[in-house]
Amino acid sequence: MKYIKYILPILVAVSFAAAVCAGVWRFGFPTNSSTVDKIDSVWEYTTDSGQKGTLTLPEVLFLPKGTGEIRLTTTLPEWTGEAYVLQFVSIQQSVEVRVDGEKRYTYGTLPEAEDFVYRSAHHINQVVLEQKDSGGEVTLIYRAPPLFLPELGHLREMQIGSMNDLTLYRFGMGAPYLIVSFFVILTILLSLALLITYRGMPLWENLSLLLLAVVAIVFLNSENNALWSVVRYSPVLPAFMDWLFFYIDPLVQFTAWLALYAKGWRLRGIWRWMSFFLGGYLGMTVLSLAGLLNFNLSRPFFSIVGCFFTLFWIKNHTGPQREGGDRPKTGFPLSVLVLLAGYYLDYMKYLLTFLPVNASLPVFLQLKLPLQFFTGIASVFFSVIALKETMDQLAKRKADMEVEAETAMLLAEYAKQQYESIVQRDISLRSIKHDMQFYFRTVSAMLADGRIEEAERYVADLGDTVAVLRISPWCADYVANISIGWYADQFAQQGIPFSVDATIPEVREEVHSGINCILSNALQNALEGCAGQADPFVRLSARPKGNDLLIRIENRCSSELSGLQDFPTTKHGEGHGLGIAGMKAAAKRQNGYFKASAKEGVFRVDVVLCGVFV
Repeated sequence: MKYIKYILPILVAVSFAAAVCAGVWRFGFPTNSSTVDKIDSVWEYTTDSGQKGTLTLPEVLFLPKGTGEIRLTTTLPEWTGEAYVLQFVSIQQSVEVRVDGEKRYTYGTLPEAEDFVYRSAHHINQVVLEQKDSGGEVTLIYRAPPLFLPELGHLREMQIGSMNDLTLYRFGMGAPYLIVSFFVILTILLSLALLITYRGMPLWENLSLLLLAVVAIVFLNSENNALWSVVRYSPVLPAFMDWLFFYIDPLVQFTAWLALYAKGWRLRGIWRWMSFFLGGYLGMTVLSLAGLLNFNLSRPFFSIVGCFFTLFWIKNHTGPQREGGDRPKTGFPLSVLVLLAGYYLDYMKYLLTFLPVNASLPVFLQLKLPLQFFTGIASVFFSVIALKETMDQLAKRKADMEVEAETAMLLAEYAKQQYESIVQRDISLRSIKHDMQFYFRTVSAMLADGRIEEAERYVADLGDTVAVLRISPWCADYVANISIGWYADQFAQQGIPFSVDATIPEVREEVHSGINCILSNALQNALEGCAGQADPFVRLSARPKGNDLLIRIENRCSSELSGLQDFPTTKHGEGHGLGIAGMKAAAKRQNGYFKASAKEGVFRVDVVLCGVFV
């Protein structure tokens, strides 16, 4: 996984190189690439509404409302050699091509329209010309319902050249799209691999990757973007180039919102901005439908506005979701639906052509293509986001695991040292108990001989040793008893009241280190926390509940600790900062519970250890 960022660019480069090689193998190298030429001569046009004029392509042409037909006429260039092809774009219209008055090509809803042999899905038309057509007059006739022709707008460039050269030319123009297409496939495969192999992801991330897979399958298996098109390298893929850039901004907006939502980010202030954005878009759309504004200008305008809108929204109205916070339930999905409805509202007018008298395949394609590209490019952006977020999480979890492992090793060593210390105290206690018989016999002999002063000195010399015996039977478990007894002596020396209500039966041997860790750390914290307090006290209570052990330790503390969740340590030197962590780890090892809290000058530690008794 850590090498993906290095492997992915190599895969994309190899895929693109394979695409180029396959294209050259399919079409071969052109013998004369200069045959491709743009027809940029002056065109004369007339409309059925009586409008006349001239234009040079590409040029924006505004037509009066009610126009149903437009004829464009120009002279073909001279050429010799192989047959040439006239290539041009027609969108929304039925088209007819005449050369020197002879009909050569028809497509669309015209009566007796020919099948589209060389026509791509994006309305790229290719008309085969003969040698006799060199220098002849060519006429293009566009016909369409009046609803469409006022929006003829931008007549795309027309080109002439050999079929081989034109195909390679379109192939070169479509190179960026080919890269994107292969990138779609690669990122989808990587995302599906993560979905299958990495099962620790949250539900929303799994659902997001599943959505990506479904969308990608639909995209890659559509009739205009199927894998066979990639293999054959027909003009279909290059024909989609302009759609790629035309729809890229709304795709970025949509996928950014989707990724943020899937990652659990909280979105705020949505309705205020969406109402402003949708209101403006509806206004532009109404003007377009009324014929007062070319609808091709509305999308670029709102793409720019939408880009700044999205960036501002993400910067100022998003933030990581708080722990325990609810996800937005309806606001985000509805906002996305509103955006999609607003963006594709222009295409609703195409539904008028679905009436039985107007139904046709070309009109259906107009509604299909943008949706097709929307899902395709969205899959690219979302794949990148999903992969990046997943890899970041994996890296973070790996780092956390390394830190936890290191901490666990330190805690284990610390607990082992404490346990060995208590075991050593127990051995020392048993040794002293054994030696007491000798001490008592010696003192008795001195008193019997009348050597009273000598006996007093002997007993004084034993003071340090006898002090260890100040251990009362606090509970049945001997390890817990030694820990409590040792700190009871420390509290007594510091003058801190210490009350104990401990009912701890004998526990299993492997639990001793955990109980020692909890009691020693908690009582040590209490000893240090009571230092300097006006009314110090320490209370210890422990009782069994079934096979579990409940422990509570309370002590006076500074009022500054009240209400804190992360408590600063007071320890210094070796073992610094391991007290709270050690108790948490000890409770976790027994599938138990640990909680530390401070309120109104009282520090409290609650621990539950599960399944600890013999």
